Amino acid sequence: MNNTDLQAYLDKIGVAQALDINIELLFKLHINQQRKLPFENFDIVLGKGVSTSERDIIDKLVYHNRGGYCFELNGLLLRVLQTLGFDARPLLGRVHLSGTPLGRTHLFTLVTMGDESGSSMLALALIRREHHYHLFLIKLFVCTTMYRNSWV
Repeated sequence: MNNTDLQAYLDKIGVAQALDINIELLFKLHINQQRKLPFENFDIVLGKGVSTSERDIIDKLVYHNRGGYCFELNGLLLRVLQTLGFDARPLLGRVHLSGTPLGRTHLFTLVTMGDESGSSMLALALIRREHHYHLFLIKLFVCTTMYRNSWV
């Protein structure tokens, strides 16, 4: 992600402060993106298909006032975090609500912060529900636990 695209993204989600790499910035980016970039799957429903290339995602979500589905939204957040200097990498996971678990069809972002003696891992997932923050914190705990037990 280049600096022009990064600045356009930050402007779009309303983050204009100094960007120190810390947990507060991580939460601010996550919450603001969730508020400004909606989940939508119009292209899938219309049979148009979805590109997961970095350029296509940035154009669609940042410049064309569209939302996206998990691979687009979480893919964009991943690129932003990496560009800013966070230690972030993608993971595939499941959204398991009931019944038999399905395949790994959801993109999560694993962020590692801290030094070797006190590092912590946070798995971020943009899943829109009524109670954004409550579910966000649950997802952090559940995903982190699952990752450490190699279930993701």
